[in-house]
Amino acid sequence: MITGARRLLIIGICTWLASACIQVGAELDAAQVQRISAVILERIASYEAFVDELRLQHVPQRFEGRVQAMILVDELGARLEQLSRQAGGMQDASGVALLEAEVESFDEQLLSARQQTRRVAICGLRRWQGAKRPTWGVAQGEAGEPVYPPVSQFAGKVAPVLELTAAPGETAQRQVVVISLKDSLQSVTVRVKGPLKGPAGKLPSEIVQVLPVIWSLPDEESDGPTVSALEPGPVDVPYDVAQPFMVTVEVPADSAPGLYRTRLVFQATGREKVSLRLELEVSK
Repeated sequence: MITGARRLLIIGICTWLASACIQVGAELDAAQVQRISAVILERIASYEAFVDELRLQHVPQRFEGRVQAMILVDELGARLEQLSRQAGGMQDASGVALLEAEVESFDEQLLSARQQTRRVAICGLRRWQGAKRPTWGVAQGEAGEPVYPPVSQFAGKVAPVLELTAAPGETAQRQVVVISLKDSLQSVTVRVKGPLKGPAGKLPSEIVQVLPVIWSLPDEESDGPTVSALEPGPVDVPYDVAQPFMVTVEVPADSAPGLYRTRLVFQATGREKVSLRLELEVSK
């Protein structure tokens, strides 16, 4: 079903490119053709990344939200097919403007789908990693993007690796967001499992700091959302709350370039451990 939708998308884009190129120099120019082609291809890539991230083949049939996730995948695939067909039938510049409006609407639909499926994606990842009955997990967010409490408003990435890049003497940051799949979590803590190891040697675990944070809404006196760090001690996480932790890595000035790896281990009272691989690329 998904494979068929992707095949139709490719056919639609090829058809559109063939017809649009004939019209170059008349109603459409080469720049418009290239721009719209890139826009459609980017949305296909975003859709495929979303589908892959869900790992629905690993999510139990009865897991809450799985059926809804399947429906959302089908709806998005159908919407992309419609967009590609619309692009293929484009005749003039007014059609470009209409397509751009439809693409913006698709982006909003995809964002909403991501917000509705974070627990499904976490379950899929944890099962893919070998957890038989996962009850919680972690997602990721950019360091500067606010993460507010409701899980239903969080659309961050769910992946097995936390990737950071920095040059010697620089600092790298990213958020890791704890989300429960069942009931509230008690006394959540995180630790770095040993030094960061790489072909160039080792970096001490002390260069990695992980602190729970709270984002405040912007007000008249601030330029935007602000973040306050909490103490590194245990944090309780209610079921409906997406709790961010800021991961900060201060790369020593004498660090040799290369890829360094370690793990972040999350623990909560009465729950299975959750492990996230951290990869730091020290650039030249």
